[in-house]
Amino acid sequence: MKEVKNEFQCSVPADSVVTITITFGDGQIGTTFFRTPGGHYVNGEVNNIDLGKGSALAGKTMLMTSMIAKANPQTDFASITYSLNQDLCKQIYSEKFDDGEDNIRYVTALKFI
Repeated sequence: MKEVKNEFQCSVPADSVVTITITFGDGQIGTTFFRTPGGHYVNGEVNNIDLGKGSALAGKTMLMTSMIAKANPQTDFASITYSLNQDLCKQIYSEKFDDGEDNIRYVTALKFI
């Protein structure tokens, strides 16, 4: 199975609550697992999950693991989009499935600044 490691940073406003949404593209399906900086575990669909106030997040790193399964036979690509507060920060990654493989694991570190 292909594993892709990524890292990105997001500057978060100190006085606002920060949320995260993770979506899978190219007609593929996936799931995500992570622990919020506040210590809560998240597994499955990630849609506007509250991560806490920006002042509590600044200087921390959150590690997320996502598994994408090839569900669309029309393409060999799988993309993942991380969105914080919808448009505060948005990061998109796209990878091609290895020949004969049906899964890609994304391991992504998000640094809050």
